[in-house]
Amino acid sequence: MRKRGIGETIGRLAGVVLLASLTQFVIGADRVNADSPLKGKWNFRARRAWSLDSVGEHVLVQVRSMQVAADGSLYLADIKQTKVHVVGPTGRSVISFGHRGEGPGEFKWVSNCHLIADGVVVADIDKIHHFTRGGRWLEDINPGRMLFPRLFLDRRRLIRIGEIGVIRKEEPVRIELLDVKTGKSTVLDELSGNEGFVEYREKGGDNHLVLKIARATPELLFASDGRFLYHALNVEYRIHRVDYSGRQKLSFSVPDRPRNPVPRAARRRLFDETLAGIDRLPEAVVKEMVSQIPDRSPFFHSLLVDGQGRIFVFLIDFEHPSRQAIDVFSPRGDYLYRGVIDMSADLAWPLVMTASFTRGEFFVFGEDSDGDRYLLKYAIDVPD
Repeated sequence: MRKRGIGETIGRLAGVVLLASLTQFVIGADRVNADSPLKGKWNFRARRAWSLDSVGEHVLVQVRSMQVAADGSLYLADIKQTKVHVVGPTGRSVISFGHRGEGPGEFKWVSNCHLIADGVVVADIDKIHHFTRGGRWLEDINPGRMLFPRLFLDRRRLIRIGEIGVIRKEEPVRIELLDVKTGKSTVLDELSGNEGFVEYREKGGDNHLVLKIARATPELLFASDGRFLYHALNVEYRIHRVDYSGRQKLSFSVPDRPRNPVPRAARRRLFDETLAGIDRLPEAVVKEMVSQIPDRSPFFHSLLVDGQGRIFVFLIDFEHPSRQAIDVFSPRGDYLYRGVIDMSADLAWPLVMTASFTRGEFFVFGEDSDGDRYLLKYAIDVPD
């Protein structure tokens, strides 16, 4: 078996103040919530708006990320097509751009696209590509090393964690704001812990394969509203907020929330989806790596912040995969609502999702019961 280098790409207590509700309390800079929302359940009342299985002549195969623009346009990164697709608010195909290659504006690998105020950023293995919202290539930035960006704020600034882009076991990790033009780095926050991986080492050989399994192994997640950065290691129900000077720190948590099980069939499916588009591995290797997937899932897979500063936390539940549960927190970290978006009439296995809570829109790419893949948009009701 030849060596595969996909590991990098895939690879205080200060006092207690009780609140009148008695469902929350503050410990130092932490807001600790009971596992009971202050305002109860929220009915998102999801209504299907449209669905599609292709953008222009391109069939949607392995969408790995989605971003919603302020006008309701949706930007998709398809790792199989090595393209970014743009879909209008009504479901009309707008444009697809990018292709595999090593020249200007060409991708070696595309698994994420990021929207910034004046364009689209695609992080490649060793370059950062900038495009207009209409798909016109502007420039490539080659920093001379792999940066492993997690979030882009604008054409110059990005968020990354450490030099190697992952959190190793119990090593202190710096969350950095990096200016790629000047190389200046500002430490916004520090944490300890570890992101989780499954790995295989060939006995008596040099081959070493390391994979991060989305929604199954621990991952550091990020969101931003322009003023604050939110981050969380998703095997602990604690979310941190910090401003871009590294001050005004706040965290909020739901410490009594249990983690949900990962059924055996779901573990194999998650592993296969991670390796989609990669050379097939020997079955013995696959079984060994699948056995390393934890039997309890992380708490959540995504964080989003709306225009009011409320935080929406997308929970993980493999026993009910077509019902997306969402916790809603106030800008101060108060646990307000728990709601569910029910996709069971359309999809059996959602893969990627996002939302514009300002516009009352929810998007999901996934499989139906026949294995066909679709992109769907739902209109949803959002708390006032």
